[in-house]
Amino acid sequence: MIKKVDVVLVILCLVCINSGISQTPLHITLSQSAPEAGLFFSNPSYISPSLAYGTYGIFSNPAALGYSNDYGLNFMLGVPSKPKLDFTARVLDSTDTHRELNVPIELTMKDVGGLNFIGFSKKVGPVGLGIGYMQKSGIGIGLDFDQSYTFDIDYQIVQPIRASISPGVDTTIPLTWNISAPLPLNAKGNGEASFGKTPLFLGGGIAFGPASVGVGFKLSKYSGDLGTNLNFFSNSNINAIGIPGGTFKGQLTGIVTLSDTLISVNGNGSFSANRPSFVLGTLIRAGFFKMGISVEQGLKTDLTGNYNLTLLSISEAPDSVKIDSNFVHFIFPDSIYGRARLTVKNSSKTGDTIGGTENISLPGYTKLDLGISLSVFDLYAGGTLPKKGEINNGSLGILFSVPLPMVTVRTGLFASLDYLYTSDNEIIPLRAPIYFGLGGTVGTKLNFIPYAPNAKIDFGIRTNVIPWTGAIIDDIVDQISDIETPSAFSLLGFNLGVSLNL
Repeated sequence: MIKKVDVVLVILCLVCINSGISQTPLHITLSQSAPEAGLFFSNPSYISPSLAYGTYGIFSNPAALGYSNDYGLNFMLGVPSKPKLDFTARVLDSTDTHRELNVPIELTMKDVGGLNFIGFSKKVGPVGLGIGYMQKSGIGIGLDFDQSYTFDIDYQIVQPIRASISPGVDTTIPLTWNISAPLPLNAKGNGEASFGKTPLFLGGGIAFGPASVGVGFKLSKYSGDLGTNLNFFSNSNINAIGIPGGTFKGQLTGIVTLSDTLISVNGNGSFSANRPSFVLGTLIRAGFFKMGISVEQGLKTDLTGNYNLTLLSISEAPDSVKIDSNFVHFIFPDSIYGRARLTVKNSSKTGDTIGGTENISLPGYTKLDLGISLSVFDLYAGGTLPKKGEINNGSLGILFSVPLPMVTVRTGLFASLDYLYTSDNEIIPLRAPIYFGLGGTVGTKLNFIPYAPNAKIDFGIRTNVIPWTGAIIDDIVDQISDIETPSAFSLLGFNLGVSLNL
């Protein structure tokens, strides 16, 4: 019988001698949807309460609807960017028992594109009414890997065999099998997790000369998903030497066939919530000076989710080995030679399954946005008042604009942070878009469609700041090396939008 040992000791036995890894990279995709960044550079009216105007300003400040036309239609499209960072991560330092373990990683930082915004407004007497939809803002991570590890092992199995000592007479020969060889181990699987919210807005506004006020109702859908399928397994043949015990002499060569799953993790889950909020905004427009304030009160809600996770792992070494001894020979009176094939049966597994339905209460939030515009300079700052147990946000936008005869060109910075402020005073970052960008707006008249409406063509170019910091990360983080900076073009995302006023 094989000596039973705890699975932790088995793993330590495998790792403590030596280890290596194939050069197949671990693929990680970090996706981020930040429609507000593309909207801000293409036309800050979408985001800044001070520059909100007509259908543009449905989300930034409902007071903008007081300046809407008879009919207004806006939409903005975003083209995604997918820069890749290739680097090597050191996950184990070198010690007396094992060498350094480095893992090549291919990180794709996907900036999600799509329909960033679509909105429609209608003037009813002095009141402007509007409805708008903004693309989901959120973050996701995905893993896809197929790795091959090699462990140098030194292990013993005590397993007797039956041998024929004469025609019709068998005997049991005690054997200790010494296994000292490289053991291939495969890790294969995938996993993904995502979180985000999608807002829909209804509101109205009225203007009184240089000032306007507005109110609105926002419905935000929170959603998230989780899935994983991970397996560590071995399917290989390794060599062994069998040394007989007792009064027997000689030795056997053996081939050990091992086919077993060491660890398996499978699970999935999802959650969702619909959160209503009410928005109040005001806007002052006095020549080159503009200022807007928007206050949003989100109601408390519950995130309802369900999940299921199963973990299986080896609880002990296999308690039996099947041996084919057809090629084992006995030499009278006490010697053996030949070869045998050993098949290690699947080891015992222990596991646990957890799952069910959970409700997470979010207490509600107050969000304050402020915008100030001084013709060529625009500043936007806003966010929720930090509240425990709530998903909070803070944002900052800075733009410098140059009005030219045919086009207004702008450049600046947009940064934001979504975070969970726990009841234990911990801050858990959820999403942190930081972008530099360029944008512009061109006014024109679309004579080729009915009614020849006045139109504005908005365009923007943005780049995520984080991929540009590869060289800095390489210098300050010891565990990361050999960073290959992505191409400049792959870092760029583009936006194109149209505003029609009838």
